[in-house]
Amino acid sequence: MMKSRLWLLVILMLACVNVINAQQLSNDELKSIFLEANNEYKQGNYEKALELYNKIYNSGYMSLELYTNLGNTYFKLKNYPEAILYYERAKRLNQNDERILNNLALANLQIKDKPEPQARFFVTVIYEQITGLLSSTGWGVLVVVLLWITLALLISYRILTNIFRKKFTLVLAGIFFSLAVIFFVFGSSRYAYETNQAEAIVFYPVVYVTTEPKVNSPNAFILHEGSKVTILEEQDEWYFISYDKTKKGWISKSAVKII
Repeated sequence: MMKSRLWLLVILMLACVNVINAQQLSNDELKSIFLEANNEYKQGNYEKALELYNKIYNSGYMSLELYTNLGNTYFKLKNYPEAILYYERAKRLNQNDERILNNLALANLQIKDKPEPQARFFVTVIYEQITGLLSSTGWGVLVVVLLWITLALLISYRILTNIFRKKFTLVLAGIFFSLAVIFFVFGSSRYAYETNQAEAIVFYPVVYVTTEPKVNSPNAFILHEGSKVTILEEQDEWYFISYDKTKKGWISKSAVKII
């Protein structure tokens, strides 16, 4: 419910968001740094490229290209946990991008823990593919446009005198409003996916997941760096996590980074 309300706020502030994005994208310094980083990457100077990409990231700028390039650079440096982290973040922005999915799959081949493939209901897969066609902001723009069209049609309905045209206009208004509602649902789902804070990547080479949130408690199982976990609960400096949907236990917050 809270996420839906927040996403609604995003819709109402679309104009402000677009202005902010435009300002960021028009920043000549960031563009120059990004191009320089790309050039360093192409020349094989991965440490320098990483330094420049991180300079952009630390400025607060976020984009699919930046996350992907950070992932690629970390992969070249054989820092697979960081590569997976940034590929996962890029995936949040476009879950249907084959390039990102392939890079993520390749990075996951480099880590020790291999979760079992989970069967997924085909309707869920199709729904996720549809909602992933646009960002939450993109869906929000469509909703706003459709609502404005609906309003214009309703005004026309009040003005028109021809019965047939009035009925036709009313039907169109109903169709556009229904589409706005459907797209709002898509946008809400997409927003929830983009802002999901319940997943993390393990960064310790070896971490013992315990049965209780305290030091020296019995071990439940072992995870290695690069593993992706789902956070179910948090308590003080501990997360209660799930791995592979079958294993659960407590892990130190310092051992993971939130996607």
